[in-house]
Amino acid sequence: MAAPSRLALVIAGFVSFSSYGCSPSTAPGRADAGGTEICNNGKDDDGDKKVDCADPDCATSPLCNRKEICNNGIDDDGDGLIDCKDADCKTDAACLKAEICNNGLDDDGDGLIDCRDPDCSSNPACGGGGEICDNHQDDDGDGLIDCADSDCQFDPACVSAEDCGDGIDNDGNGRIDCGDPACAGSSLCKSGEICGNGIDDDGDGLVDCDDGECAARSATCQPETNCTNGLDDDQDGKADCADPDCARDPACVTSELCDNGLDDDKDGLVDCADPDCNLKACGAACRCQQGQATETDCADNVDNDHDNRTDCADPDCALAPNCKHEICDNKVDDDGNNLIDCKDSYCDGKSCGAGCLCQGNAATETNCTDGIDNDGDNSADCLDSDCASDPSCAAACDTTCSPSLACAGASCGAGCVCDILFGATETSCSDGVDNDKDGKVDCDDDDCATVRPCCGEKGAGCGLFDMPSVPGCCDQMQCSGFWQGTCQ
Repeated sequence: MAAPSRLALVIAGFVSFSSYGCSPSTAPGRADAGGTEICNNGKDDDGDKKVDCADPDCATSPLCNRKEICNNGIDDDGDGLIDCKDADCKTDAACLKAEICNNGLDDDGDGLIDCRDPDCSSNPACGGGGEICDNHQDDDGDGLIDCADSDCQFDPACVSAEDCGDGIDNDGNGRIDCGDPACAGSSLCKSGEICGNGIDDDGDGLVDCDDGECAARSATCQPETNCTNGLDDDQDGKADCADPDCARDPACVTSELCDNGLDDDKDGLVDCADPDCNLKACGAACRCQQGQATETDCADNVDNDHDNRTDCADPDCALAPNCKHEICDNKVDDDGNNLIDCKDSYCDGKSCGAGCLCQGNAATETNCTDGIDNDGDNSADCLDSDCASDPSCAAACDTTCSPSLACAGASCGAGCVCDILFGATETSCSDGVDNDKDGKVDCDDDDCATVRPCCGEKGAGCGLFDMPSVPGCCDQMQCSGFWQGTCQ
């Protein structure tokens, strides 16, 4: 057979390229003279070590410009990644999951759970539009500030990160370690628990939903979050208000909850103000009593009853052992330091009863006109030296004690009392002062004859002849002789 002519070869080549509708230099699938790349047969047809759509020759081929459809379960673009696993679907609505703000899960896969996700910033479950959780103010006007407000329970400012191996509920959501969804990705909690068979499959001492693995990934172990849809959402056999998960949901509350700032039973009374809450807890270390929240832990440095008074500064703690102080008018050593009432320095400057004030470790009379011995020293009103400078006592009588009848028993100055028979009488016998202005001081004054330290003890000389050196006998002892004798 004769070899084809040069003209025949040229014509054949032209027909071949023309079938693609383009010039030889731009024909798809043609990289060199070695052959034409076929873009869907899995072979390197043109010998450039690039196969199908990986070969630039296939860049404009319809076979290599397919887009991933993000919700049909098919690898449409042939890159081995299906639907939302394909980066092409990153912004597709079918793959944009919304964060549910109160289920303990990272629903949208951004590594931020519930209120820690900015997507939840305006969600009511995260205090959106209500309490700001770190500004020390009661923003929503419910009497609860920052983390004390239940609106802030999931706020990052009030939530500690869960430590998945310390046996403590660090983030305060009622779930410990692997029982907390936050620990679902922890190596401490990945061990293969089967959720619902009643067996501790991974041998960590936690069975089924008590195991953090199940708490995070099993629907059976998630709490009921919709309490009004008539469905058993968490598949625990209890729907809506019959599920304990809904106990605090407004739709299920029929009696007053005592710590949420709401009138749950719609009787116009909130928390402790509602008689239903009497003697019930109003939070940690808080108890409702007689319509008021009261502090019950007086040593935790927390204002448990939210009255802006903490521990011993709160009157509720007055009788707590660590807050107990001396009561200054009950004749009892209340604080056990062997010092009673005004003798205890704690009482200095405090009241020791009506008309009585503790001063200098002693009770002093402060009411000098009520006819009562207020400080218990057997001297009432102006007869008490504490009243010497009181206007009601000083203005009436001086050391002349005149008129004698009106001044009888009244003070005539410090250490001086008017006697109805003897006039001004010295009563302070060791102060170095001539209190009754008779020219005699202390023991030199006959008024001090039977007052210590001027009087004689038992057996001491006494009588008129011994005066004033030993003028009389102490403690109501009698002198054995009028003129001269001994104290007995």
